[in-house]
Amino acid sequence: MKARGIVLLVFLLIAVLSQRIVTESAVASDSYPLAVGIVGKLDPITSVRALNSTEDMVLAMSCDALFAYKGTNGEIEPRLADGWPSFDPVSSIVTVRLKSGTSLKEPSLFDAVSIADCLSKRIPQGSAVTISPGNEGNSLVFSLGQDLGVFWTLFAFAPIYAFDSAGCLVGAGDPPYRLEKCEAGAYFLEPVSQGPAPVMVRGYADAQSMLSSFTAGELHYVSTDLSRTAAAVKGTYWSSDTPAVTMISYNPSSSVFADHSLRSSASRAIEKPYLVLRTIPGRATAASGLYFQGLQPAESAALLKGAKIRLLVASDKAYSLEMLCAVMVKSWWERLGAQVSIIAATVETDYRIQMAAGSYDALISTGWLQPAFRGLATSIMEGGFLPDALIQTNIDVRSFVDSIKNPISFDDMLSCAMKLEASIFSSGLVLPLVKPTKSELYRPDRFTGWSMQQGQPLIDSFRDFVGISPII
Repeated sequence: MKARGIVLLVFLLIAVLSQRIVTESAVASDSYPLAVGIVGKLDPITSVRALNSTEDMVLAMSCDALFAYKGTNGEIEPRLADGWPSFDPVSSIVTVRLKSGTSLKEPSLFDAVSIADCLSKRIPQGSAVTISPGNEGNSLVFSLGQDLGVFWTLFAFAPIYAFDSAGCLVGAGDPPYRLEKCEAGAYFLEPVSQGPAPVMVRGYADAQSMLSSFTAGELHYVSTDLSRTAAAVKGTYWSSDTPAVTMISYNPSSSVFADHSLRSSASRAIEKPYLVLRTIPGRATAASGLYFQGLQPAESAALLKGAKIRLLVASDKAYSLEMLCAVMVKSWWERLGAQVSIIAATVETDYRIQMAAGSYDALISTGWLQPAFRGLATSIMEGGFLPDALIQTNIDVRSFVDSIKNPISFDDMLSCAMKLEASIFSSGLVLPLVKPTKSELYRPDRFTGWSMQQGQPLIDSFRDFVGISPII
């Protein structure tokens, strides 16, 4: 009996210890790795192919590009490239010299030929754009046709990768992570050095399902533009500006806003301080310009009395920042005696049809500046800031646009961007309304290293996760 009691006691001890080990293991696995959510599709990468924007964001953690953004001012610095690119607007050629040693693991994987092959997968079908290695073997030659700005949007910041002899994905350069595994819906990345947390990035069909996973404790970090929804989620909340602006653009071809005085009257009626007040908490901040402080007219005018205004909105979502602005702009214009009808359109379908037909008088949309101030040099129909009428009639504007697309330096690009923005806004064709904010949810009780600079995001890019480490 005594022996049987001892055996029973041993079994009980083993059971308790096993349960403790299982519990501790569960706790450890729950905090390892850092689980991140992103809206978009993540598919397995088994060959060099064209990537979608979501895959680009994640793969950039483990692959270097020709160029990268530095800091919060959007400055561009070489990464795989050796110095600033050379632009030839006459022949529409961009030449990029490559640094020696573009891979620490297998240098032969990333010569000029293989890098050209990787970037060539991004050329749109039917395009005349070509990429080839230079004659000397240490450069790339991009033949881009009429728009040299395509270099910035398609190639300059694209992560470059190849597959080694074992079939494993290898990133060019010296990235902070290596991609250990990628499956449908999730990528798993290991830090190259000790200290940072391994990262699992999971893709979601929409922001709402991503936020639900965060609420369930399945994620440790998410970023979203659903600020009101995010603010209600249980978790630590952070809000910061984005390099974008929600704006109103006037159609100078319409009978209502062909005259500059009518556009000025409409702009004066918009109470921007109240607009910002209505978009808080956490939805938007004041926007008088992106690189300069423009003046908001103080007085109001009543030139719109009796005008019938078709206000096109680049969103059909009732909760969107664009729609919120549209509703308030409508009320202010109707105070002046105008009759305003709101036309809600999705970017993918009705929006382009309405824009192409010119069947609107004013448009509310959100324009993005990155990459490389592209939004300033892109037409409003393409999601940018530039009214087509302005570039067709203004020689100075055309000069600024050309300089942004083929700049001699980053400082030259920035200077031209500021001058172009001033020309667009002073013409009365575009009025910045508010700057959208980026909302981030994170768990500081599980991980440390978050950047806490007021007005700046916790994470500029997913590469910044290399500064995040688990709390033991």
